[in-house]
Amino acid sequence: MKWGRFLLGMAAGALGGYLLYKQTQDAPIRPETIVETLKKQYREHMAIVGSWIHVEPQTEEMEGVQYRIYQCGLTGLVDGEPHYLEFKVDADTGHVLRVES
Repeated sequence: MKWGRFLLGMAAGALGGYLLYKQTQDAPIRPETIVETLKKQYREHMAIVGSWIHVEPQTEEMEGVQYRIYQCGLTGLVDGEPHYLEFKVDADTGHVLRVES
């Protein structure tokens, strides 16, 4: 085996791995993942009966900072009474930025 071909193959593999890593880091978190995470977090507080999410991230400024956000919500029952929660979630990190009831 020639060392030149070996090193070229190593470089191509490293570049491909880096590009794949970069692509997954720049992509927003899947909306379905965010809804499932919220359901798990709030399942202890109420019986979840419905959920929704806008699947296209929107840009919104909050406290002087621009975020790409998902708007979503949960509907649940607490002591037989319906409760509605709306969320603004950072599309890049998955952190909940605001909760409104």
